[in-house]
Parts: sequence; C-alpha cells; structure tokens
Amino acid sequence: MVKRPRAFWGRLPRRAKLLLPLAVALIAAAIAVPVVLASGGASGPCAGGQADDYTCWQDYFTGIVDNEGGEAALSEINAYRAVNSYVLANCHTLVHAIGRAALGRYGSINEASKHGDYTCWSGYFHGMYEQYMKKFTDEELFDVIPEICERQPDDPYAFDYYNCLHGIGHGVTIRFGNDPFPALQYCDVFGEDWERTNCYTGVFMQNIVVDRQMHQSVRLKPDDPVYPCDAVDEKYKKACYLTQTSYILRVYDYDYEKGFETCDSIEAEYRETCYISMGRDISGNSHREAKKVLELCSLGDSELQEWCFIGAARNAVFNDHGRANADALCAIVPQRFQESCRSQVQSAVDSL
Repeated sequence: MVKRPRAFWGRLPRRAKLLLPLAVALIAAAIAVPVVLASGGASGPCAGGQADDYTCWQDYFTGIVDNEGGEAALSEINAYRAVNSYVLANCHTLVHAIGRAALGRYGSINEASKHGDYTCWSGYFHGMYEQYMKKFTDEELFDVIPEICERQPDDPYAFDYYNCLHGIGHGVTIRFGNDPFPALQYCDVFGEDWERTNCYTGVFMQNIVVDRQMHQSVRLKPDDPVYPCDAVDEKYKKACYLTQTSYILRVYDYDYEKGFETCDSIEAEYRETCYISMGRDISGNSHREAKKVLELCSLGDSELQEWCFIGAARNAVFNDHGRANADALCAIVPQRFQESCRSQVQSAVDSL
C-alpha cells in the first residue's frame, strides 16, 4: 500500500492538517547550536588562531575524504564534535563539504551514497547533491532537477527522498551566491507541494548557515529578524518560517522568550509553523534533553506550545534516527499535548 505524507495528517486532536511535511524537525538544529562546550582550540588540526577558522576545518575533513574516504571523514568529525564547540556548531555545513568532496572522489551519486551516513542532520547527502548540480547550466537545471532524486513508488515520502529534495534547495542557493530569491524558482519545478516545500527549506536554510560561516548572507537583516519571510511570495512563507527561528534566536542571543514573542508577532497563519521551528531549535540546542525542552517550550504561548513540542519531538527522531529521546519528551509534556506528540513521533519514525 502506498504511504501518504504523515507530517500533519490525520491524528492531531486539535489544529490538524497543516501542510508541513517531513521537513519538520530535520532541518537546522545545526544552524543554531550555541557554544556549550570547551572550545578545544588548544590542540587539533586547527589550533590556536585557527580554532574558529571554518576554512581550516573544512580543508581538514575534506582532505580525509580525499585520502581515506567518506567513512573516515565522518568518523573524524563525530569524534571532534563531541569535544569541540566550533565543530559542533558548524557540523552540518562541514558535513556538507564532506559530501561534496565524496562525490568528487567516488564519481557518482550512487557510489558516493554508499560511503555516507546521517551524521549532523544528513549534511553528507545534501552536499553530494549540491556538487552534482554544478555541472549543468542554469537553463538545463530546470529539466535536470526533477530527475535527480530517486523516488521509491512504495515509499514516496521517505526520509532519503526528503534529504535529496532539501539538498537540491541548498545547492541551487549556493549557485546564485547564496541568494534565495533566484533559487526558489528551481524548487517550483516539482509537482507536489510536499516536494516543493522540502526543497524550499533547503533554500532558506542555506541563507542562514552561510551567514554563520562567513557572514555573507545577502538576505538577512538583524533589525528585521524575520526577513526574508516577510518579503517572499505567499507560497514560500511556510517553508521560510520553518527555518527562520534559527536566525531569530541568533539575533536575540538565544533569548527564547524573545524568540517566541517574535513568532507571536508574525502573520497569524504562520505562528504554528514558527513554533515548530522553535521546537526544532530548542531540541537541537538542548541536545534533545526532555526536561530542558519542556522548560523552554513552556515559555511560549500556552495555546501554541503544542507545536513547539511537536517540532522538538520530530527533531529528536531525525537527529537520533530513533525514538528514545522523543518518547521521553512526550511522556512529560502536558497531558493535553501527549496524543499529538506521540502521533508525530510515530509518523517521523515511520518515515525513517
């Protein structure tokens, strides 16, 4: 039997059927992770003055790909992110670089895929697809993009298919100098809203991550932390607000009350989406610790907290590729939210 998109389909006891697909909670806890560990700058390949040098770390990990392969590079970054705050905070984008290098080493999407894993929110696969698209002209991409991702007829909403769509969004944004505005049209070529939304989230995530790396985003405004969500066409707003809290929280130095206040101030139809994004970031920044997530999500409007818990629970599933931390959260959220929390955990697990 063909599976249907489960993200907000059917079993929510209250405001059901919000068309935010499996992208919920995967994208970008890695964008926002604040410094929580000792820097680790006294030793390692990028010591001293290079401890916070993105290019140094990128060159180090891609050099391992070139010499030893994708698995070795992923093993190394996993070791460093456990002890080094800079690697932890930039892990998703560094793993993108590993994926790009892996495509160069192995020569094809199919072969490179065999040497990657889901480390740091699946950045390896996103980077692979970014690199693949570089060999086509802008006009060719309109025809090529719908053929890049392999969709399984018996599981058309699978996690791997999501990863490909999201990676395409990153790739086309990089192609246009990290400007999401010209990139979004390339996501429009997909036939379903589910596909387009997942691609759009890659576009908007790239807009945020590049600013963290090198302060070169062209579409972020510290004095208007919801921009560009308040400037894009209506069809893009949902995906934009699903990523934007990673930037909002950075602007407010991870003051979660101000983050929720910002969500409360946007267009009413997107506030639930914004709370889901807050939940995802809270989960990532709290290392999926249930009690901390409960504490921080509870800072939001009591009528919207449900969506924060949903975002956090789904992030835990996708980050861990398992449900233990998500189940621990659902067990302690207010009773009125437990059914929707558990339902969303199950839908996320089903997509893995």
